[in-house]
Amino acid sequence: MAGRDRDDDLSTFELQFSALPAAYKPYSPVDEEGRTALQKLADLEAFPAQLLKEAVHILQELNHTTMEVNERVALVSAIFTRCYPVILKVYYHGEHNEAPLQDKESESMLESSIEIAEETATAFKHAFVASYTADKAAFGERRGRLTEWGFRILEMIRLEQRLRALRYQKIPNAAWLDANQVFFSLLLHDQVDDSFKLETLIGLTQAMRDAEHPEKRESSIRRVYLSIQLFGVLDVISWPAYLFHFPDSYLEEMEGGLHTEQDSGEKLEPGWLITFLRNDGPPLHQRNDAIPAPALRINFAELFQRTVAEHEALANMLFLNAVDEDKLSPSLAGLDPQDRIPVLEMVLLALQRRERRHVRHAVFGTEKLSVSFGFAACYTNLSGFAIPEDHKDEKALSYIEQIQQASIDLAESNPPFHTIPWKLINFSTGGLLVANDSGHLDQPMQVGQLVSFKPKGKEDLPLMGFIGRIQRPIEYQVEISIIRMAKYAEAALAQDNKDVHNGNGKPVILLQDFEGRWQLVALHQYGYLTGTPLKLVRANGTRILLRLGDIWLTKRDFTVYEVRSANLK
Repeated sequence: MAGRDRDDDLSTFELQFSALPAAYKPYSPVDEEGRTALQKLADLEAFPAQLLKEAVHILQELNHTTMEVNERVALVSAIFTRCYPVILKVYYHGEHNEAPLQDKESESMLESSIEIAEETATAFKHAFVASYTADKAAFGERRGRLTEWGFRILEMIRLEQRLRALRYQKIPNAAWLDANQVFFSLLLHDQVDDSFKLETLIGLTQAMRDAEHPEKRESSIRRVYLSIQLFGVLDVISWPAYLFHFPDSYLEEMEGGLHTEQDSGEKLEPGWLITFLRNDGPPLHQRNDAIPAPALRINFAELFQRTVAEHEALANMLFLNAVDEDKLSPSLAGLDPQDRIPVLEMVLLALQRRERRHVRHAVFGTEKLSVSFGFAACYTNLSGFAIPEDHKDEKALSYIEQIQQASIDLAESNPPFHTIPWKLINFSTGGLLVANDSGHLDQPMQVGQLVSFKPKGKEDLPLMGFIGRIQRPIEYQVEISIIRMAKYAEAALAQDNKDVHNGNGKPVILLQDFEGRWQLVALHQYGYLTGTPLKLVRANGTRILLRLGDIWLTKRDFTVYEVRSANLK
């Protein structure tokens, strides 16, 4: 990941962390009862929630205390080491919980874990700023401790980033700004490639999480910095939490997947990102006049090309129904089969510079929508609109009964969650943005999940889409962007020869897109392939022949096929 990246503009660099608290209180190693900070935490070992809260309080106090630098670093490191096993459990709990709302204790422990990461980073910033100098000779004398402290700051910012992602939250602008301050300040001295032992394995490759060999638990300032940048660029906060490790895992397998070099001021070509010293957000896909020097370019061309190649190879294997896992990268092979194509597509989509194709229209009233999540809920909603064209046609009535029974069966195996209204924020032809109070949400949600929506209180036919993004813009609100899939949808049943013989069928959703083309949404578990002939029981009580065409869209739980039939109208 190395590159020619030191910028001459760094010669005038001045270290300036954002909102660093003033240290003014005298330090006392014991409290009024004669207990040290570590003793107080030891007494709470059986009470993990209280332990984390007490650690936050202790760290906040220490960050307002005047202390000898090495003493501060040693004490804060010991406090973090005491808390880390609990933070790890908090993370793994959140990793397997896709609902925005957790129980109160879990939510409280997650908030405390985030604060511990922030306060630990702040403690190292105190140490770093007290010792840092742009002078070459003076820096050389302090090189060892400064590079390690810079590494720890970045490591804690990355930990905060991963923990906040469990709540669909981005790290604050101040964290982005400070990460850049650390990296550029050490880049000035060409000291970004020394390796240090990692204190936290959260957000790393699974191989590193489960590492038995100590040497695999090391990283460098450059690698941790690029890990933070990539996580932000890919907008991983919107991904399912169990996939958070994938970008690091994937990058770890390729030497040079990302590399940096100084910015020359030239036009930014495809395959490059740019960031800069005062940047308070993720890297940008294109430069603008407001970008001041010093700046750094990040080349992601190799990462992009490899992802494209692997996506094409896997798609061909799936088309032939012959997946050879030995030909997949280890990180991709380690995922569940249904996650592989979607995660590659999420990476590719995020790495491409995109222009908005549809104009967004803000909604200033209190427009409410009913939104249902998941295939089963969408199918159930649509099945209520299955009505035969001829109410006297017994065969048509029997087809409608089959659709209704499939809906009942789906609802029994996938109990519906309580439906609450969502506020419409804005909309366009291609999609919409809705928001809700996170305290009301117990519904599991993830990017790529199928959704149906319609105005609250109206009996309109629901519209179909899937979740394109999830974020928590403010503490108690969750926003989801919904990408529209079609102008029309209906519940239907797909039947192969065996289903026809048994009088059964598989629930599917028939779509008509904005250009009038027909598509079919089917669950992966059906095992359908392009070219499969089917009989389709429609919501009007008719049955037609069709053949599955090319795959239009693949997500974790479902595939959308183009369909061909002379009888579709």
